[in-house]
Amino acid sequence: DGGRIIEVNESLVELSGYARPELIGRNSLESLWELTIPPTELIRRMREHGAARDVEARIRTSDGSNRILLLSSLVVDIGGQNCILSVANDITDRRRAEEEVSLLQSITMDVVLAADLDSALRVVLKRVCQSTGWIMGQSWLPTADGTALECGPAWCTEGEGLEEFRRGSENARLLSGVGLPGRVWLSKQTAWVKDVSVDSNFPRAVLARETGLKAALALPILSGNEVI
Repeated sequence: DGGRIIEVNESLVELSGYARPELIGRNSLESLWELTIPPTELIRRMREHGAARDVEARIRTSDGSNRILLLSSLVVDIGGQNCILSVANDITDRRRAEEEVSLLQSITMDVVLAADLDSALRVVLKRVCQSTGWIMGQSWLPTADGTALECGPAWCTEGEGLEEFRRGSENARLLSGVGLPGRVWLSKQTAWVKDVSVDSNFPRAVLARETGLKAALALPILSGNEVI
């Protein structure tokens, strides 16, 4: 009745990353599961129907990540005490695949309806930032003579205090291989930097440090074998 865990199987130990002694005695509703419905609603269903089926929940694992589960629970009697027997189906990969397909479909429709390249890029950046929780997205375009990259007018900012970094980017010209955009332009491959504020090949490192920016991802948009 109090939500205290009295037993777990090996599957939950493996999924959560916690050892069995770390799980026994914990309050499952307060420290393990994050439900999409209020815990009081789950308890109401259990009391009225003796079971609750396919309740979406997130389990917080020992490494800080989340797994998405479909949770079904049944009231059982153990030694005269009402207990809850729960089984869960890990749907994390399926849900991510569904979200990816949905994102790609919405981006495709928005791009088709966009008036020009800048409008299309702005839509893509906004969609990606919203779906990932990233605070900023920017576009870089080759100059007309193909000798450098210039920061495009398409931007997305989901946070505050990014004005200086934006101005620094708008005034920058990056040669092939220089900075994160330049590296991607040269390699034609996606690149990830854990902390651009201390990266030796990131000309805007000081601005990034002052702004509080760290991790960055850049990916090329290709037309045939050409990065556009």
